Amino acid sequence: MKLPIQKFMMLFAAAISLLQIPISHANGLDARLRDDMQAKHYEPGGKYHLFGDGRGSVKNRVYAVQTFDATAVGPILPITHERTGFEGVIGYETHFSGHGHEVHSPFDHHDSK
Repeated sequence: MKLPIQKFMMLFAAAISLLQIPISHANGLDARLRDDMQAKHYEPGGKYHLFGDGRGSVKNRVYAVQTFDATAVGPILPITHERTGFEGVIGYETHFSGHGHEVHSPFDHHDSK
């Protein structure tokens, strides 16, 4: 009698684990996450740019971003908690009016009397 119960429990655990595998990798392909990972959103004029309106031209872009996810299963109930995000480096150089920052003195726009 003990053997059929053990077989049932093992088959049940295997079935539950097979159902959770696709769920744990679905968030990395989320449309909102893919949209937020686009570098143009962080460049001047983008929706997540931190320093005001876009000025000048953007050159020498660096983009190295990947998703990460973490899955945890509850200690008592088989409840799965998932966390997904992205990490990496997004960089660029901004060139203003065809000349570099070194053309102007730090005090060009101040009255130094």
